[in-house]
Amino acid sequence: MENTAEIKTKQDMAPENKQNPTDNVEKTVKQQFDVLRPYHFLEDFKAESHNLMVFEQDPSKRRVWLQAMDIKFFGPATKEMFKTILEVTERNENVDARLYIDAFSDTFFKEYTLVKKDLKEKKLSFKNFEETFSQARIDLLIENGVDVEKVNPVKKLKDKIFFIKGRNHIKIYLVGDKIWIGGMNLTEEEFNKYEDFTVKITDPRITEAVAKQFPQVNENKPKSDYEVKCTDNTTLLVDSGKPKESIILDRATERVNRAQKRVLLATQFMPEGKFLEALNKAHKRGVELVCLQSDPKADDIFARTLNLENRLKGRAYPIPLTLLPGTKLHAKLLIVDDTAFFGSHNFSLTGVKAGTEEMDIMSTEPVLVNNLTGYFRELQNIK
Repeated sequence: MENTAEIKTKQDMAPENKQNPTDNVEKTVKQQFDVLRPYHFLEDFKAESHNLMVFEQDPSKRRVWLQAMDIKFFGPATKEMFKTILEVTERNENVDARLYIDAFSDTFFKEYTLVKKDLKEKKLSFKNFEETFSQARIDLLIENGVDVEKVNPVKKLKDKIFFIKGRNHIKIYLVGDKIWIGGMNLTEEEFNKYEDFTVKITDPRITEAVAKQFPQVNENKPKSDYEVKCTDNTTLLVDSGKPKESIILDRATERVNRAQKRVLLATQFMPEGKFLEALNKAHKRGVELVCLQSDPKADDIFARTLNLENRLKGRAYPIPLTLLPGTKLHAKLLIVDDTAFFGSHNFSLTGVKAGTEEMDIMSTEPVLVNNLTGYFRELQNIK
């Protein structure tokens, strides 16, 4: 891609430890499976949006779609995302622009009629200011024709208390016929505090399968988990959100049970249940097992508490853990021998029990697996 050098230069200006692990991959390969950290993703999204405005002639491909559990257009990085979407819609009346946000990110949908009163009394907190500012930007996108949909609206008090129950945890970013899949939400924390990645995919067989999944939310969401064989070596896996059911975790567990050489796992949360048992058995039979997790000091109280609880529950199935110093790990990656799983799933039973909607790619594509392995080994070297 012509803008690769520019992206690298801008990434070098981002916070340290954000170097892209696949810069040395040949350009012809990078266009298909590029592993990108957040600032690389931002610059690539902007570049592809510009190309869409200038070069795309196919009306069906004039589209900019974003779907995530949490999106807040507040701060330098997310402001750039907002400006890019706004520019696309302002310059292209016929562009199909969509923004699907789970109710977890309720800041976009709160009524803010008390703002004037708060301002008058000079009692507007920073958080209220952040929420109101982000809502104002969302309103501007709506005015420019962006289809904004609230996914899984919270209707019951118990769902507000158990906030992860029934959430759409899927992350999809699509421009034209390019997609980015991973665990990234669009918040400033993703760009400045978390360790995370997306994978850029341009293979039309995969991108169109993901595009078909994109609108399956709310009343259109699938009735059960499903998988789509996109190519000979790549399959799309989708959890529909039925509590205690997960085709993604089932496939991951099955693959770990057959592991022969290596199991590389990066996840924010301590494994549980049958998946933990499979990891333990793989380790016992001599398979290389590396499990990377956040530094507890860098994690939030929810993750720290859950991980402590799961470690106590899983004492019968010990596995080696590597805690990454000073790092809040938000990446979700599993590599078993020559098979990679990546996407929104945390490989955690907690989310499965809560009925979260998830989407992962399972692939044995050699270039993709090699690129993801390179990213994983870089995480291992964090000191």
